[in-house]
Amino acid sequence: MTDRGAHGDGRDEETHTPLVAWGAGVARLDGLQHVEQADIAPLLAALLGTAPPVNSVGLLPASFLDADAATRAVWLITNAEQILRNYARKEWLRASTTVLFHPFAPLAHNRGAALLQRAVDLHATGVDEECADEARSLIRLCLAGMRYYETYHRRMLLAFAVAGQVAWIAYVVLVGLAPSPASSKNVQPSSLIGPLRRANGALGAGLLALLLVQRSPLTYYAYLAQPCALINAILAQPQWQPGWQPGHPTLFVARFAAAALILLLLVLSFFARGCAGVAGLAAAVWVVCETTPCISSRPSSRPQPPPSAWRRYRGLLASQLGLGLCTMLPAGLDWRGVLLVPFVGPAVLIAGAYHSLAGRARMYVLQRWIPPLLMAALICIYSDQSILAGQSLPWPLQALAWTVLFVPTAMSGRGGLGVAAAQHAAAVGGEDVAVQTVLIAFWTAAMAVGVGMCLLSIGYEAVFYGLLACSVSAWLSVLPRAGTVPESSARDAAIAMLGLSLTFLAFFGTGTVASVSSFDVTSVFRLLVSFAPFPMAALLLVKVLAPVCLAQAVASHACGRPLPWLLVYGSVLASAFLFLVRDEGSWKDIGQSIAHFVIVSFLFVALMPMGRVMQLLLRPT
Repeated sequence: MTDRGAHGDGRDEETHTPLVAWGAGVARLDGLQHVEQADIAPLLAALLGTAPPVNSVGLLPASFLDADAATRAVWLITNAEQILRNYARKEWLRASTTVLFHPFAPLAHNRGAALLQRAVDLHATGVDEECADEARSLIRLCLAGMRYYETYHRRMLLAFAVAGQVAWIAYVVLVGLAPSPASSKNVQPSSLIGPLRRANGALGAGLLALLLVQRSPLTYYAYLAQPCALINAILAQPQWQPGWQPGHPTLFVARFAAAALILLLLVLSFFARGCAGVAGLAAAVWVVCETTPCISSRPSSRPQPPPSAWRRYRGLLASQLGLGLCTMLPAGLDWRGVLLVPFVGPAVLIAGAYHSLAGRARMYVLQRWIPPLLMAALICIYSDQSILAGQSLPWPLQALAWTVLFVPTAMSGRGGLGVAAAQHAAAVGGEDVAVQTVLIAFWTAAMAVGVGMCLLSIGYEAVFYGLLACSVSAWLSVLPRAGTVPESSARDAAIAMLGLSLTFLAFFGTGTVASVSSFDVTSVFRLLVSFAPFPMAALLLVKVLAPVCLAQAVASHACGRPLPWLLVYGSVLASAFLFLVRDEGSWKDIGQSIAHFVIVSFLFVALMPMGRVMQLLLRPT
């Protein structure tokens, strides 16, 4: 348990458990010794004078026994005999259900029984130290052999999974990014489609028969069905041409390298949060290169952008750098009780809205949201004084917090957005109306969520949220709406990658570390003081996912086809984390690897409805 009372996470002070042994039969040890959890069962069995449990897979820590070398050797031989029986059982089960069986080489041809007999003979001759070493070596070999048989079909399953992911990416590229029917109606189907479909069916039938003969679990059939079905769907397409053109080979290689580098940084961000900031900066540079005419056009037709455009892009890159710096800050900072800190987040939001909006649009947003934001900051100050003093939270203050959280949000609707946009159009006119309309909708949503972020922040989360809103607003003012410019697959790929990078920045920038420690119940004490697991979990999910939802505004606004590119990038990341899943080692390593895969999968599932919500919010009224 940590000093703050947290437990169940992956930090050392929560996973390193002390083992204290004393009493009859326990030796006096000098210093600390490392013991695995599974080793406790044979130790207790030896102290009780009974055989180890049938399914025990632990190695007896003989140094804990207050006995002579001969007695320790006997207990190690007993331990090795029990582990060898477990190994033999697993070997028989695997051999009986495998067509082409390959035994574990170090223990093949009944070598385990020979090694056990050698340990017994050494004990009979009085060479107890060598007998103990021989028994330990046999136990380790048996454990390695059991591991071998437990993961016997792992390569086959990984091959099925990789084939399924590759087929899924190909299907998305060929279907989701397919050209319009008018441009592909004259494309003749290839003569290879028929033979390829027959070959796919024959291969699938052969692998299915192999699984049936081996009496494989039902999950194996699911792994096999995915690639076969997707390959058949790909071959059923009337044409095999994606809706994007690779262009010049050098540009294609550069874009592919940029995407691969950013995806690698996003994977590394789960182990070092600062990599998310580097990925966001790289994605911003890619978008600038794809959307700036003097860079993306041919040399003979490159127009010179106005100085104001360069200033805007420099500001965008600077904002991305600022967001990245937030990921460098330590996670879990608690700034409650520090005077004026609750006002910093609202101040950043107010300053960003003031700088982004103009005229009546600015007045519309600020007049409605400055009072709730300041009220939320005051509630944070007075609530923290009561909580840190060990007093109960006054119910009027708690009721006021819930009122400030919900009432202003419920009173702001799209009808008000349309009125404000019409007023601004009458006031300024021109092309700036479309941009300001989008910004009004965005800042209204950002301010509504910002009130809740302020109430749920105990560190720098609200400050980061304000910086994220400013960065997204800057991108919305620079990037034109999808459909108002000629469609470009390279541009869409870059903007979708920027949206994905902003998503990871939003996830990690608030102090999230992709583990249980991200869900510290301290954040909800200003709204709930008694333990209520479901409301607390809902508020914590809102705190984690609200910035993620805000980050979807860029791709929803400026990317012509965000969903196919998001599916492609998500499949690549899911495949990477699938290979990183561990099923051996400490519980900390195993749980963390599984948590990373689950978080990435859940995040991409959640992005689809979030992107749709932002697309509906930012569409013209």
